[in-house]
Amino acid sequence: MHTVAVEVTPRERADLARALRALADEETADEKPGEADRLRGLAGRIERG
Repeated sequence: MHTVAVEVTPRERADLARALRALADEETADEKPGEADRLRGLAGRIERG
């Protein structure tokens, strides 16, 4: 596993999580549920900081 540290504002953090969830929705529509779940998990980790 690799760790990436990026400093963002709270608004940027929310924007990143929202964008990842939108991408996850696209993956679900493309019938890629595994990738969608991975993206949603990443969005959750970003929100929790």
